Amino acid sequence: MIIRKQQHMGILFLMFLLIILSGCAKEETAKEETLYTLAVTVEGYGQVTPNVGNHQYPAGTIVNLTTTADSNYAFLNWSGPDGGTVSSNTIVMDNNKVITAIFKKIQHNVTVTINPLEAGTAEVALMISASGLVDYGQTVRITAKVNPGYKFSYWRGDLNGSDNPATLTVDRAKTITGILVAAPTPTVTPTATPTVTPKRVARILVVNDELSPVLNFVGQGLAKLQTTRSFYYKTATSIDNFNDLAATGYWDLFVVNNSSTSHLQLLNSIQNHIDGGGGVVFTSFQMLGSTNRVWASLGASFGILSTAVADNYRWDPGNAIFTTPYSVPDMTGITNFKGYGNCKILGTQLAGCLAVAGSTVSSQSDQATIFVANEGRTVLNSFMIDCMADAVGAPRDNDSDGIADAVELWADEINYVLDACWCM
Repeated sequence: MIIRKQQHMGILFLMFLLIILSGCAKEETAKEETLYTLAVTVEGYGQVTPNVGNHQYPAGTIVNLTTTADSNYAFLNWSGPDGGTVSSNTIVMDNNKVITAIFKKIQHNVTVTINPLEAGTAEVALMISASGLVDYGQTVRITAKVNPGYKFSYWRGDLNGSDNPATLTVDRAKTITGILVAAPTPTVTPTATPTVTPKRVARILVVNDELSPVLNFVGQGLAKLQTTRSFYYKTATSIDNFNDLAATGYWDLFVVNNSSTSHLQLLNSIQNHIDGGGGVVFTSFQMLGSTNRVWASLGASFGILSTAVADNYRWDPGNAIFTTPYSVPDMTGITNFKGYGNCKILGTQLAGCLAVAGSTVSSQSDQATIFVANEGRTVLNSFMIDCMADAVGAPRDNDSDGIADAVELWADEINYVLDACWCM
């Protein structure tokens, strides 16, 4: 009886030990379970599942991802630090992960042709890519450029009317045809003695968003230049007014004194003028809208924005920009009296263009500040001419000839481009 009782007590002890060990194992298993965080964000407009925010999942969980784009948007892809681990809209939680759903505005083709083909070409402004795709809701300006012997008649297809240029809001793919017709041939009466038509007076459009309007260096330069040659000029009341006047095609030369190039349409107006064979004298120390092709059209590939160097030196002192009709010295002592004077973009001239001044005493790559391009039709100053003044705003006259150096430089550059544009 004693032996049996001892055996029974042993069996109970073993069972108790197994229960304790089993509980410890379960507790150890619970302790070893790992949770990972999935952070979900959205770029653009749309909804995702799981919702935007942080979500925790046990290690190894396969999370299903869904996307729903808002109106006029489409889901593009999963991005972010771990976007590449998304496969077939699922992600495996084997670590903490961050993903972003990218929604992109729907784009449409705008196709414009001219009939007959030889009568001219079509241009669509405000295009966002070379492929012809335009964002939904974008307003574009469509222009028929007419060859000699033809005239514009009307638009057909997804654009109606006879306005040229015309505007159109893109809400779907558009197909447009510009109808051009032969222009009447003018009757020419021969004369016994041939006459020579003189060059007409140049027409200059100015926008003067300068830092020192009281000094008005641009206006002084134009007034000085009018004592030696004939031209007509008009100063726009604002950048928007300038763009409206520029669209008329009336002008030979644009003079743009603008401390900030944040206006995309201003850059487009300048580019269209260059494409049409017009002249440009442009001053700005900022290269905003850096993807706009106007900078390359002006002959410059920009490097860095510098505020450390106050001086600009003539790399080609004999160039007419520094000699005709006024002598312009090295542009030293440019100050920061308006908060921008030492700012400049240092760049490199592109092939076929000329850099005539820079921040170093002699020509040096990536240090240019005055660029000449398009066979002399364009001059770009990548610093503020207005700040050729001392710390209190008094004009610099480094050659002591009684004329502010900034006035002389404006007059010479405008004169230089007018000569290249054949005007009087």
